Amino acid sequence: SKNYVDHNETKYELSGWNVLPKNILEKDISHFVFAIQNNDHFEYFIFSRVEFEQIFKDKFSNNDKHLHFYFAIDYYGNGVEHRSEELDVTKYHNNWSSIVEFINRLN
Repeated sequence: SKNYVDHNETKYELSGWNVLPKNILEKDISHFVFAIQNNDHFEYFIFSRVEFEQIFKDKFSNNDKHLHFYFAIDYYGNGVEHRSEELDVTKYHNNWSSIVEFINRLN
């Protein structure tokens, strides 16, 4: 997602929105990676499938066919998902170690 922040109206430095079809959970996916583009660089939120399902389980219970996410970084560097309520996702910000650990387990 591109950065949708209007710096005059928000407490976030970066914020982007992502939409996934809910049936993506039927796929064999090990990780979910979301990106926010800010000019010439990207910020990422990386979740293992287990983490993703635990953290966002409330999103799966509605009748919508899509999952909606508003990932942001505040001016203190904290990561949040703020579509419905603010969830602290700081530990998943640029969490490349999760993917490295997964690859290492395959070897």
